[in-house]
Parts: sequence; C-alpha cells; structure tokens
Amino acid sequence: MLLDPPEPTSRALYLRRSRVRMDLAQVSVAVRLDRHQNRCRTVRIAAGAVAPTPLRLPRAEALLVGRAINEEVIAAAAERAREEIAPISDLRASADHRRQLTGVLVRRALARLAAEES
Repeated sequence: MLLDPPEPTSRALYLRRSRVRMDLAQVSVAVRLDRHQNRCRTVRIAAGAVAPTPLRLPRAEALLVGRAINEEVIAAAAERAREEIAPISDLRASADHRRQLTGVLVRRALARLAAEES
C-alpha cells in the first residue's frame, strides 16, 4: 500500500520514555499535526506500551481538530489521552505511572509541534 506524502504544513514527532537507554519503552507517543493559521487541520495521536498493541487516541484528537493550538487545548488533549488508555502495571512501570507519562508526552509533543513554523 502506498501512502500519500504528508502536506507541507504537517509535522510529526515521536517521544518515548524508558528506564535506561535501549530499554523497552515504558510509554511512547507519536503525534502528527497538520495546521493552518495556527488551527489544527488534522491530527493523529498514538500511544505505545500502554496496551498489547499501539493505540490511536481519537478522543484526544477530536479535542484538537479545528481549534487554535494553545496551552489550554494542549492541556485538555493531554488529559483526554490519560483517560483514553487503560495500561497494565508490570516490572517496567505501574498503570498510574504510564497514564501520567502518556499525558506528559502528549503535552510535550503537541507543544513542540505547535511551536514549529509551518
């Protein structure tokens, strides 16, 4: 399957948190943001290591589409991302820690992408 190239206004970022370098991730987050005049045109948010397979977070995405990307909207999307996952506790991290990390990484990714020039 061939994918269309991303729009010139699209930016993406992948962040992960692990215990030590090259360790399995405690949490990972991938975000692709396409905006026009500081408004979110499209967004995709995925989280890894919070379920058996990576998850898309459509409820967090829905908070962003059509809106200006600012601190308030970013905070709401990060909170929604925390609520949208149901991770397990294991040797690498507790479920609560994974929820917290997911919110932090979503917030960081969106803030960094919003700060980039389109």
